[in-house]
Amino acid sequence: MSAATQQLAGARRLSRLARPRPALVFVGVVVAVCLLGWLVAPHPVDLPSGRPLTGPSGAHLMGTDEGGRDIFSRVLLGARSTLLSVVAVIFGSLVIGGVVGTLAGLCGGVVDWACMRLTDLFLALPGPVLAIAIVAALGASLRNTLIAVAIVWWPLYARVVRGSVRQLVALPHVDAARMAGASGWRLAWRHVLPGVRSTLLVAASLDVGMLVLSLSLLSFLGLGSAPPAAELGAMAARGMPYLLQQWWVAVFPAAMLALMALAGNVAGDLLRDRGLER
Repeated sequence: MSAATQQLAGARRLSRLARPRPALVFVGVVVAVCLLGWLVAPHPVDLPSGRPLTGPSGAHLMGTDEGGRDIFSRVLLGARSTLLSVVAVIFGSLVIGGVVGTLAGLCGGVVDWACMRLTDLFLALPGPVLAIAIVAALGASLRNTLIAVAIVWWPLYARVVRGSVRQLVALPHVDAARMAGASGWRLAWRHVLPGVRSTLLVAASLDVGMLVLSLSLLSFLGLGSAPPAAELGAMAARGMPYLLQQWWVAVFPAAMLALMALAGNVAGDLLRDRGLER
């Protein structure tokens, strides 16, 4: 490739990076609202600030719920709680799945067989039913909900990590490090983890939207924090009896969940496309 062609290709890549992407702007706005919106909440989230079931107005942009609490403030705090919960579940699932997948890919043999049979066992069970059963056994709380979803989710990452590790250990420089006497965990930390990191990042980002809906489903079923905690799924559930007359009680929390799920899917698509371009 000539120098002029290389310069032209570099200029095109720079132009693509500098060009504003509406999808990226949308994701950034949703993330900013989730992380920082609670700082500008106009009313306390747990105390009444108006008459119950008052419609949207200047004083209450999204109206009030059955307890007279400001829905706008509660949606902002609930969005932050949901996003942090998703991050916690992804982190826990990545740690468990990463360890299991790395063991299977590096050790092979009986260890690989045992790890994959354990993974298959969890994947064979219906995820939502298993999560509900775990929360029912541990007790309804946000912490137990996060534990349950992480237990359901880690096998997906274990398979991804195992496949990537088996490809990486066959590379010449990794094989040379093994022949030089590098220990298994040193091999994983220095040579395997950097190669798996981008794959895991894309896989995790693609799961954000589904995790938002999964956590909200458990909250909707009453398996999250106890009222009057600001959880979007629980808020939507408590608003269902008023849906025909006081629609705002359920619609605004549900709309925020939809926006978060959409933003998660868009972010995953952007990261996947970026990885394909590389």
